[in-house]
Amino acid sequence: MFKLNNDYQLSVLLLAAGRGRRIGGNKPLTQLGGQTLLERAVEQIRRGTACNPVVVTGANHTAVLNALERLGCPFVHNGDWESGMGRSIAVGVRVLAQRTTHCMLALVDQPLIEPKNLRELVTASRGDAGAIVVSEFDGSNGPPVIFPSSCFDALAELSGDIGAKNVVRQHQRVVSVSAPGAEHDIDDEQGRLNAEALLKKELRSM
Repeated sequence: MFKLNNDYQLSVLLLAAGRGRRIGGNKPLTQLGGQTLLERAVEQIRRGTACNPVVVTGANHTAVLNALERLGCPFVHNGDWESGMGRSIAVGVRVLAQRTTHCMLALVDQPLIEPKNLRELVTASRGDAGAIVVSEFDGSNGPPVIFPSSCFDALAELSGDIGAKNVVRQHQRVVSVSAPGAEHDIDDEQGRLNAEALLKKELRSM
């Protein structure tokens, strides 16, 4: 948990419950750049927020749990993962709601998010603690997203595959932070290959 003062405490919920049928059936353990997507996401979150994320598991629970034990990450299991992302968010937020003032929702399949992007999200959230802070990319908004506690009840009631978009739309104050890497998610093998190529290009330019 990222503690700034008595009034602001951040926790991170990393969603990794889906099966990933189009990418071999175990998305969190899909390899990219010598790491699994799960390993990379946990590393980026730790570097960017100083938080150890709580991971929502679902499909392939045993295999993912073994990986989480090696990583030293807490988890919550969504036994109804097939109903969609909304249920995973609800399960995770119910666990965190009593111990934090702000919750960042992150996805395991956004491997090009950089720690600096996460730090900028946290900085924006600290500056406007009542706002929802969303990542902005390619003309769109989406995760990672930081929600204040005023949104927790609505998040805890989510179900199906809708996610948290309606919660964002209905909130009075939404702040956008540029996060170009959030544009690239991995849904299939072509997406993985594209991300691999971008990652290699980034490493060559360093």
